[in-house]
Amino acid sequence: IAQQSMKGKSSKTPGQTSSSALLDPTTLQQLSILLDPPAPIFGNNWRALADELGLCFQDICYIETKQNPTQMVLDMYATNTPTPRLQQIHKALIDIDRLDAAGLLEPTVKHEESSE
Repeated sequence: IAQQSMKGKSSKTPGQTSSSALLDPTTLQQLSILLDPPAPIFGNNWRALADELGLCFQDICYIETKQNPTQMVLDMYATNTPTPRLQQIHKALIDIDRLDAAGLLEPTVKHEESSE
């Protein structure tokens, strides 16, 4: 059932954003290295990020079956959010107490804020 619900959500229409539009490949890979491993003690891995970004339980169950869950979380956030913002991802990482991962985004977030 989770896969069926994803089929409609993952089809992209012109104008939709993906994680690759928000983050460069190196930063995305570094985030995946930090967030993809299971976090049984604190639980502040990709699952917590998905929850903080508003993904539903079915989406999280679907993502569990994928090779790169962090990238899937960011792709789904970017696809399903009307105006996805790197600042929102940065705030979500801080909120789940992943300052290491949030630090990867700080140079880009600061640059975006200064250009607004």
